[in-house]
Amino acid sequence: MDRLPKELFALTFSYLTQREKLQCALVNRHWYEKIKQLGVLFSPLIFLYGYLKVQEAMEYFERHPDMAHQINHLIYNDRSSPDDGQFIRFPVLFNNVKTLEFKVEATVDIGELSVREGENGVSKFQTWSSTLRSIVEVNMCIHPLTSYILNKPCLHLTSLSLQYYEPRYYNNLWESDAKATKDELITNLKHASQLISLTLIGVHLTMHDFELIHQKLPALKKLILHKFTFRLNDMLDYPYADAQQVLDTSNAIIVANPATAPSLEHLEILMFYDNYLEFQDPEVTFAWLKYIGNKYESLLHFTLSFVTDNLLHTMYDQKLSEEHLLPILNANSKMEAFDFPFTPITPDMVRLMDANGAQLKHVAISAYLDDLESQLDALAQSKQRHSITSVKIALHDSTEFDADGQVSSYGGTNPQPVIDTHGSFITKPLKHFSKLTHLDVNTDKPIVSIAWLPKFLEYFKHLVSVRLNRFFYAEVFGSQPFVESHVKDISLTTFIFPRVLALEPCCEKFSKMLRLCPDLESFAIESYFFGLFPQINVEFFGGSYYALPEDEDQHRSQRMITLKFDFRQNKKLKKIKLDFSGKDLYICVYRNNNKHCTLYQAQRDKGGKLAKIKRFEPTTEYYAALYLNDNPVVINNMLIKD
Repeated sequence: MDRLPKELFALTFSYLTQREKLQCALVNRHWYEKIKQLGVLFSPLIFLYGYLKVQEAMEYFERHPDMAHQINHLIYNDRSSPDDGQFIRFPVLFNNVKTLEFKVEATVDIGELSVREGENGVSKFQTWSSTLRSIVEVNMCIHPLTSYILNKPCLHLTSLSLQYYEPRYYNNLWESDAKATKDELITNLKHASQLISLTLIGVHLTMHDFELIHQKLPALKKLILHKFTFRLNDMLDYPYADAQQVLDTSNAIIVANPATAPSLEHLEILMFYDNYLEFQDPEVTFAWLKYIGNKYESLLHFTLSFVTDNLLHTMYDQKLSEEHLLPILNANSKMEAFDFPFTPITPDMVRLMDANGAQLKHVAISAYLDDLESQLDALAQSKQRHSITSVKIALHDSTEFDADGQVSSYGGTNPQPVIDTHGSFITKPLKHFSKLTHLDVNTDKPIVSIAWLPKFLEYFKHLVSVRLNRFFYAEVFGSQPFVESHVKDISLTTFIFPRVLALEPCCEKFSKMLRLCPDLESFAIESYFFGLFPQINVEFFGGSYYALPEDEDQHRSQRMITLKFDFRQNKKLKKIKLDFSGKDLYICVYRNNNKHCTLYQAQRDKGGKLAKIKRFEPTTEYYAALYLNDNPVVINNMLIKD
């Protein structure tokens, strides 16, 4: 270590925990001085949950101001507001911060803090304006920390991400004070003219706001808007009772000939979506698509979708959508990512991309089953097949297939049909995508079977990651021989079991498949049990996971509901994420062939973080058993070493 160049020395320390870094600093005086010189001891400095921990750290840095000065990346993450007395000392003590992440699930207004403390807290925090390069803030306050920092010139600030408001349907999605904060924020962007990346969450904008943002940020390359709604004016009358009427009146702020924004390369808009209610009117979307087609000419990435994968929305008129999307594709000829799940990709759109020389890397396909294959075929026969690496498929049908490939229906009360194993209408066209590394299949209704997963891994040899959302367990899963795959990431979201007792045999077959994935690094699964109430025609998947169907209730005293996975052959596994309900989840971790396990419980009030416990609660009916090798693994965001 002593002979390593300082760059490698710093890189080595970046892989250590804070405790391990402190232990290294105590080895000898030479190591201490070298660690101190490189500033790697606290990089980044993370404050998580707890007054006493923060106080202890603050006292340490007050005794070692040279160490505090070396901290250039500061992270504060808590559910509650920081203590006023502690927080007001942050900018004085950590006066060289270049990257700030401040996330609280409460409201923190330093304007009020300075009044309570009797000090000019605002001016103290504004000293960060001269040093900050990047800000990430989540603060449910109409005067977030960022708003004060931007009051002064931020000459080095290149990246800003801000959420200060959580939109809800019942508060009209835009309260007057939240709108006032938005107006102030846009005004003060003039002090951050070097911004390259801007992310706003829960902030709603008009076309006039877009014009101001680009006017004040001439170097902006990335604009990301989440939980967003397109606004036609500054009035608080949203959702619109009649969007077309607003468009036809003088109340609508429409910018017909916007100034172009040649620097912007990445535009990502994920619209607000709540309780399966769709608020974005097609007429409003079309008006904005026309604006986007006139505004941008250098886009590489274009996403306009919902913030959730629950696709209970209507498809827009195909002809009207094409009329508004073709100008966007024509103006932005170097498009690499295209995601607009409200209409099919038409042959004219594909031909235009080919003619412009576009080389798509990511594409989203939104379709009903009867036109899915035609969309994939159009891409498979185009020049785009040579460049596409990522495909996201959104299906909008409730159609299912039986064992013979015939269409059948499943309402949830009758016996579950055996769903088509092959999914040839997806696999056949996609075989022409020679560079495909990521596949995402998302459905409006649960029409996809788990039997598709091994087929995807078999057909697409180069897959690195695969994600299935809203899909069923199938009895045929595992009946065919599995093949080796080099997939690194598997994510199974809303995996629906028709019967509780189907869980164990499915896990056994799944483990057989996982053994043939030697490069697997990340595995995530979220699941529900369907048919908890067999006498009711269930429309929404949820409910109590402790309630068993009548025909299985007799097994209650014999066994627990068990999720069991064997990862012992996955030598590269780094991360596991389990989510089987809002209930507390017990996890048994077995190492190699050891018959004794270490028991953990996911804590609901701490975001699922695990806590080591000694025994089950007597009423527990659900737990997960994981068989691991010796490698440390992160389970539900907690590193498990033993």
